[in-house]
Amino acid sequence: MKSAPLPRVVAIGDSLIYGRLDTRHGGWVGHLKLWLEQEGPEMSALFNLGIGGETSVGALRRARHEVLLREPNLVIVGVGTNDCRSEDPEGPHVVELDDYATALSSLVQLAGQDGAWVAVAGPIPVDESQTQPKDGNYYYNEDMRTYADRARHVAEKESAIFIPFAEVFCKSRGEFDLDHPDLLSDGIHPTPDGHRAMFECAREELTPAFAAWCL
Repeated sequence: MKSAPLPRVVAIGDSLIYGRLDTRHGGWVGHLKLWLEQEGPEMSALFNLGIGGETSVGALRRARHEVLLREPNLVIVGVGTNDCRSEDPEGPHVVELDDYATALSSLVQLAGQDGAWVAVAGPIPVDESQTQPKDGNYYYNEDMRTYADRARHVAEKESAIFIPFAEVFCKSRGEFDLDHPDLLSDGIHPTPDGHRAMFECAREELTPAFAAWCL
């Protein structure tokens, strides 16, 4: 019987991938790494390529050199929060919606060109009481919802997995009304408990890929 492939996971994106402000486990991706080490085959590997402030355009620019050379069989893409931020209350966005969708589509296609599973991590809602402005930028949940909807559309179009992280923070499925501000540490980044809940969501959605590794 042919042995199952070893998990080689690459996560690329922004500070939600990096795990900003979770000093316990390094964010939800850090939880995933620990879980793979405990439950996966020996020599499982996970590479965290998250950068604070990253956009879809920036991730695409470095993906060929930073993702493909690691020969992954699962690539997780998490961008959107920084794309839809603006330096002015009236806009424009750092990366406008259509450009975001184009870059994200290209990123998903590039990540999966050698047959790897690809997952798109959807943006999460913010606490608007802390993000108007925050560090000179403005973040609105109306924009977050729009970019998350486009991310889901891209995932469906490209036959990628979509991870609906907004559902961790909202009571109603598909909504962007923040119901759990206690899971955000600074209005944008999750608390350690928030990251733990995101990991549980991701692990469920990534079941098809994990099944290939007998997990």
